Amino acid sequence: QEDLRQRFPETEFTFVDAGISSTGTTPHAFRFENDVLQRGVPDLLFVEAAVNDDTNGFDYIGQIRGMEGVVRHSQSGDGRCDASFYLRSVHSVAG
Repeated sequence: QEDLRQRFPETEFTFVDAGISSTGTTPHAFRFENDVLQRGVPDLLFVEAAVNDDTNGFDYIGQIRGMEGVVRHSQSGDGRCDASFYLRSVHSVAG
């Protein structure tokens, strides 16, 4: 956050820290309206989804559906929310 403020000193930022560690994209999709959109439609959204979907037992399709839910919610306002996604696909290998 501080980096953005320093790089764009003339811009007024309002940050909404809505992430909860150890959850995944499906819980994020269900929480998005309440935890983010009730504060207004964001101009820019950063989404990080690394290993928690896999660790929490969501298969590949479930992970995609969870992320799709986040994207759809982010576009439910005026559709002008830009998003930056940090994704890492992890597939369990049974031995």
